Amino acid sequence: MPWRVAGQDQALAYLRRSLAQGTFPHALLFVGPPHTGKTTLALHVAQALNCLDEDPPCGSCAACRRIAAGKHADVVTLSLEGARSEDTGAARKEIGIDRVRDLIHSAALPPFEGRFRVFLIDGAEDLSREAANALLKTLEEPGPHVVLLLTAVDEEAVLPTVRSRCQRLVVQTAPVDAIAHLLEAEEGLAPQQAAALARVSRGRTGWAVRAARDPEFAAEWQRQRAAVWDMVRQGTEGRLAWAARQAADFRRRRAEVLANLDVALDLWHDLLLLHAGCPPDLALATDDREVLAAAARRLTLAEIMGAVRALRAARAQLEQNANPRLALDVLLLDLPSVGVAQGVV
Repeated sequence: MPWRVAGQDQALAYLRRSLAQGTFPHALLFVGPPHTGKTTLALHVAQALNCLDEDPPCGSCAACRRIAAGKHADVVTLSLEGARSEDTGAARKEIGIDRVRDLIHSAALPPFEGRFRVFLIDGAEDLSREAANALLKTLEEPGPHVVLLLTAVDEEAVLPTVRSRCQRLVVQTAPVDAIAHLLEAEEGLAPQQAAALARVSRGRTGWAVRAARDPEFAAEWQRQRAAVWDMVRQGTEGRLAWAARQAADFRRRRAEVLANLDVALDLWHDLLLLHAGCPPDLALATDDREVLAAAARRLTLAEIMGAVRALRAARAQLEQNANPRLALDVLLLDLPSVGVAQGVV
């Protein structure tokens, strides 16, 4: 069975049991950090519901192949990716009611080529309030051959009335070894390369797979890390300016701001490893490890551990809807001076 995710034993057990017993919920909300496999699991569910094999999802029958290619008439995905305004051509900032109305209309039709009509809302937190409210009746009383699958990184941003109508399934970050094994077995990576990408992924299977397939995606992570490193090296004025930009973005791009804090945590974790004398290869950085090592030598263990604690505290405060400007200002004032004038990682 081609469940191409790593370290999701509990979620997979529930899905397999529900599918085998015919008790699969009519609406399921996958929640978890970005790139952990939520969308992949949802598409595997769509395959399993429409698979032509006795042991679904087989991954090789016509239905499974068409779903994987995004060409199955009964599997429809709604997301912000690639969505444009019909009036201005600009990228949309939310999934609007017009697209949900189309979904509702389609849900009233019988399946065209499969057993189930499956609607995947990839990023349920992106639904406008109007669109989310319009979806409620379909979520509560879908047709007998309709399944709605929703994913969310920021569960609290999903309308409570939407959440209450869905069965909730948590998708966790995965162990590094499990991700490395998947990259070797499914993507054909050499063990050393698979292990390195698995470490960088921080347990996010989807991130690791995408990085393995797309070098530019991995390079973008390096650029993001370099930008955070540049902020860390700034003085008070530069740090507070960065905090102001992140706070202004927090409401609209919450997940991205939290991801930047995760990158900063990775950086300070590398500094901790290098300060402790661990081999440089254990650090996530792939460029200019010498600059990072020089910074680690200038810092004390207490300073590094204090930075890690401050970053974790700030992230927890933001997840609990604290004032983002205050939380980020306090964080960046608490970070010790790195004392490196030049260089990137």
